[in-house]
Amino acid sequence: IRYNPYDTVEIRRHRPVHYKPLNGEQQRDLLVLVDRDHYRAVMKVLICTGLRIGEFLAVDFDKIDYENRYIFVDRKVDVKTGELQNYTKTESSIRKVPFLPELEKDLRAISRNVKRGQAFSYNAIKEYFQKRYQKMGIKRNIHSMRHTFVSMAYYAGIPLKTIQKIVGHATLDMTMNVYTHIINPDESPYVGYFKKLLEDVKKRPTDFWCVDTA
Repeated sequence: IRYNPYDTVEIRRHRPVHYKPLNGEQQRDLLVLVDRDHYRAVMKVLICTGLRIGEFLAVDFDKIDYENRYIFVDRKVDVKTGELQNYTKTESSIRKVPFLPELEKDLRAISRNVKRGQAFSYNAIKEYFQKRYQKMGIKRNIHSMRHTFVSMAYYAGIPLKTIQKIVGHATLDMTMNVYTHIINPDESPYVGYFKKLLEDVKKRPTDFWCVDTA
């Protein structure tokens, strides 16, 4: 099978964890504090694609389709062990994640780093951004960038069903109730990107979203 069924099992916590997104002002302030180009690229890619951090770490940059502008997600890195796993969290996580031409520069920059042997690790990314969050006086984590994508996409007017496909949620209910937080996106440095993404996904053919998981 393509994925481990046990990865879909979630043990209920006494108090459910809700990761808050970054509002527009916080995105702008964080970007000011990011003092390294490769981490600036990571931030933009995570916020503008909604990839889980484990999926981002598993991206094969040589297989990104720059012509049709999408990242194919079919594997992940276990953030606890660093092990590359040739399956995703759930079957619905196998998907095509669209991106705009503006993101190509950042993807290629990250690719060059990886080819130089400067691949990112979960702990390195986590620690780098955690220090910036502390300077800002807010409690966020890497997963907050995924929530930021969903909230920004929602307020840009991208249909919830399309957002669900992009982020690979198993149910629309999860997209609606867990991820779509109320934020003020106006001050976001990426607000223009999401407005263009709305037009981009409207033009995608219906079969673009079809993925063979057999």
